[in-house]
Amino acid sequence: MSKIKIVFVDDEVNILFALKRTLYKMHETWEMAFFDSAKKAIEYMHQNEVHFLVTDMRMPEMSGLELLKYSYEHFPKMVRIILSGQTSKKDIIQSVGLAHQFFSKPTDTEQLIELIERITLIRGILNNNDLVEVITNMKSLPTLPALYIQLREMLNDKESSMKDIALLISGDIGLCSKILQLVNSSFFVVVKRVTDIQQAISLLGIDTIRDLMLSIHLFEQVNSELLTQFHLNELWIHSLSVATIAKYIAHDLSLSKADSDACYIAGLLHDIGRLVLVKQLPQSYIDVLHLTKDKGLSISAAEFNVFGISHSEIAAYLSSIWGFSQSVIMSVFLHHNPALFNDRTISVAFVVHLANYIHHVSQSVKNLKYFIDIDKTELDKELVNELGLQEKLNEYIEYFNANPVKVDNL
Repeated sequence: MSKIKIVFVDDEVNILFALKRTLYKMHETWEMAFFDSAKKAIEYMHQNEVHFLVTDMRMPEMSGLELLKYSYEHFPKMVRIILSGQTSKKDIIQSVGLAHQFFSKPTDTEQLIELIERITLIRGILNNNDLVEVITNMKSLPTLPALYIQLREMLNDKESSMKDIALLISGDIGLCSKILQLVNSSFFVVVKRVTDIQQAISLLGIDTIRDLMLSIHLFEQVNSELLTQFHLNELWIHSLSVATIAKYIAHDLSLSKADSDACYIAGLLHDIGRLVLVKQLPQSYIDVLHLTKDKGLSISAAEFNVFGISHSEIAAYLSSIWGFSQSVIMSVFLHHNPALFNDRTISVAFVVHLANYIHHVSQSVKNLKYFIDIDKTELDKELVNELGLQEKLNEYIEYFNANPVKVDNL
């Protein structure tokens, strides 16, 4: 396997020297280059295929933000990481769509190593280089028009409460993912990883949310044609339903608070790969839907047939570069096959797998016949029986048939 190529940029030579010293232990698997100016780094990146860029923000001649913009335009497959000291809130917000990860100085290099290794692992299973480029350069996931408009109005209304804003944002895949990505960066000093969207908004503050929404236009609305053609509102309904069901099961099975929150996030994100494929390659995704209807293939099998990759891998990679926890990333990746790596416990991945199956077999999914009901999700019956949960599963199905998840505004 070829080495991972990483470029570090910082105008402070002492910082570069410290990074070079502490990261030397990675020299067998990483090929690292260190530069004290953005222009030198750019010259190197044009001559070498670089996988990761780690840059300071405040530098003379060409700032880190300018380097991020240049890299976004010229090196779309490269993962971009900020490693900076005193950075203004304005700079942070402007960089949100350009940087995948944010670290503040001084940083724990072990966290940086873990992040790069995690992303590299997931990226290694992606067999479509064109899609890697598309995914890596996505600033955010698109937002449903009705939610986008309602949120803008709410943010401009001084009477709006934090709770109401959080409730609305929690109903959108793209908004949730980007806000959680930002709040868990080391620019915002949190004691432990934040997985609750209301807590995330409280930490960021309404002003920051407003700046994200209104100032830099980070979020785009789903194209109305795609929304209608692919009935994408079904995807939001399904994702929110799976997230809610997963959290219910996690609580019922006495999982920890952290795992319960991870179940919700993974449930929300588990099908974002389908959104990415529809948004970026709509005509090809029509072929996927035809294969499911005409040949009886599962969605994943049809996606492999057309793209050489499925929505599970795409969702896992996007989750990894946006800095979600290993638990969330692997649960998204394994939501169709929770025991792929022989984990035969009641894991977050297993709970999301159950939740996904429960919603697919529930009565309410019959109303989602255009984009969701065509995905005939298989249950890992062997694992369910091994864990002694068949009776519980039947109870969950009965409960959610009688009490379908309510999803408003969609």
